[in-house]
Amino acid sequence: MSRYINSIKLTRFNKFSYDIALLILEIRNQHHIRKNMINDQIIKVNDHINWLKNNITDKKNIFYLIYVKKKIAGLIRFIIRDNEADWSFYLEKNCKNIYGAYVEYLAIERIFRLKKIDILRCQVLSNNIRIVSLHKKFGFTINKIEKEILHRENSYLDLFFLENNKESWIIKRREIKNKLKC
Repeated sequence: MSRYINSIKLTRFNKFSYDIALLILEIRNQHHIRKNMINDQIIKVNDHINWLKNNITDKKNIFYLIYVKKKIAGLIRFIIRDNEADWSFYLEKNCKNIYGAYVEYLAIERIFRLKKIDILRCQVLSNNIRIVSLHKKFGFTINKIEKEILHRENSYLDLFFLENNKESWIIKRREIKNKLKC
């Protein structure tokens, strides 16, 4: 088994903690994360606290803290609607790129096993080519593109809507497990 997957732990985050909220805010405000978000502005403490407090208690949201080597390194959010879910995650800048693949594997496994979810969706800006590529390796396909939704750094960005389904994941997971040595 890979040493990387053994150093990752996903912990359900469903009770508000101011200290943890501030750690998450610090990660969310890192430049490498903001540049890939629709809103790339620095998030204010009060805005973040209100957002987290409102969403953590909402039954349609499921949050997981991502621990890497026993340190909070990111957050996963699933938004559940019937048998479908939207999701997003981010990792702090000091995590090696390889951790993203392991977090993606663990998150997809968790949501398809724990919930009666048949379809998992996400949105990615076109400038985030590395994440689009990662999602495709995990069986996601682009099913819609909104053209030129943002203007940044002298160019327009598209928004990709990606989708994975449980049937495809069951087939794809064997390949992924072998590659990641899970």
